[in-house]
Amino acid sequence: YSILITLLMIWNHIGFALDNIFFHGWDKTEIIKPLFVVGNARSGTTWLHRLITTNTARFTTLKTWEIVFAASITWRLLFFTLYNIDSKWLRGMGYSFIQKLENILLGEPSIRHKSVHHVGLMEAEEDEWLMLHVAYAQLTLFFYPLGCGLRGSLITFDCPNLCGKSDTSNSLSYIVKREIFQYYKKCVQKHMFFHTHYQFRHTTGTKKSLIFV
Repeated sequence: YSILITLLMIWNHIGFALDNIFFHGWDKTEIIKPLFVVGNARSGTTWLHRLITTNTARFTTLKTWEIVFAASITWRLLFFTLYNIDSKWLRGMGYSFIQKLENILLGEPSIRHKSVHHVGLMEAEEDEWLMLHVAYAQLTLFFYPLGCGLRGSLITFDCPNLCGKSDTSNSLSYIVKREIFQYYKKCVQKHMFFHTHYQFRHTTGTKKSLIFV
């Protein structure tokens, strides 16, 4: 897991760097009326999130493939271009292969959809996974279940006592918290920039963002 996560971080940060070269003005993208879905685990937030995003005329959201492999504009445009080439010249064989591979790794859709939180590359997903690329994702505990005590300040943000610590001095500094939120805002701006200027450039109406926390 450590090697895979490190490679993903490097891959996405290369994309972030290329964004600043090829896509001037992305950081001026306005985030219009974002909708935040917040709730306790197992309270139905994922179901509500995915239900709302079926209204594609008004909402756009982060999907698993975007969060994991294409947090940058550059890589999204690359994958979107490859998808168009595959659809036009290869009759979708590349996409079919990816779907078969996904079914092998994650199980058939009919089985996955019966789980509490089914996962799929094209499914809307929690945006907390964006923090994986800057090593501040609480959800990484899925991969390192014994790491809470070792990475208290990184995992629990401003609540270090969640890992059995009573010393609040171990919490993240204001500067670090500010950097995290600035990074998150940039990721949302990149998402809106791509879906406004590329994938949805031929649709009518204004796209609005749906952010799941």
